[in-house]
Amino acid sequence: MIRKYKGTIVKREKLAPDVDLFSVELEGLMAFQPGQFAMVYVEDDPKEMRAFSLCSLPNGRVVEFCIKLYAGGKFSPKIFQKQVGDVLTVKGPYGLFTLADVNEDIVLIAGGTGIAPIRSMLLEHQRDHKDQMVWLFYRFKNREGFLFRKELERLGRGANVKVVPTVSNPDASWDGEVERVHKIIGKYVPDLKKKYVYICGPPKMVDTTIGELVKLGCEKERIHREVW
Repeated sequence: MIRKYKGTIVKREKLAPDVDLFSVELEGLMAFQPGQFAMVYVEDDPKEMRAFSLCSLPNGRVVEFCIKLYAGGKFSPKIFQKQVGDVLTVKGPYGLFTLADVNEDIVLIAGGTGIAPIRSMLLEHQRDHKDQMVWLFYRFKNREGFLFRKELERLGRGANVKVVPTVSNPDASWDGEVERVHKIIGKYVPDLKKKYVYICGPPKMVDTTIGELVKLGCEKERIHREVW
C-alpha cells in the first residue's frame, strides 16, 4: 500500500566521498519488497522530490537510502544539508523490480549506486537462507566507488554467494577484475540460460549488458531491469 510517512534521519554514514547512506526512521512500518523504491521529499519544499531505492531489509521502521551528491543538482545538495534529527517525507513503496519466487539460481548485476536495490535483494536472500546460488557482479569507477565493500566481501564468503567486483579505473594495487560484466560473467556462471538475472545501473550500462547477456544465451524473459 502506497502512503506518505514522516521520517526522521537517525544515522548518516559516508560510503564514498560523494555518497552517503541515510537511515530514516518512519512513523509507521512501510511494507516493501527488496528492489522497490520510494519518493523522498525535503520537508521545506514539498514539491521537490526524487526516487531512491530502498536498500535495506523490510524488517522494521528504519529504511535506508544510498544517495549520491551531485554538486550542480537541484535535489541532492538539499538532502545532504540534512543532519541526524532532521525530518523528511517518504512516500511509497513503488516498483516491480523484485525477486521472483523461483528455485533457479540468481545473477545480480549492479553499476555504481545501482547497488542499492541489489543490496536489499541480497540481504533478503541471506536472511531467508534460500538455497539458490547467487552471483553478484558489481561494476564501479574506482576503488572509492566500491560501496558497502566490507559487507559485500563478508556476504561473499557464504557458501551460496559469489561476489565479483570489477573496476573501470583501477589503481596500481587493484588485483581484481577490470572488464565489463558481460566479458567476465562466463568465467563464474555456468549455463546462463537457466539463471534469473536482475540488473540495476545507468541506462546505457543496463541496456548494453542486457544485449550482451542475450547473445551469451540468457533468456530475455528471465532478465529484470531497473535504471537510475
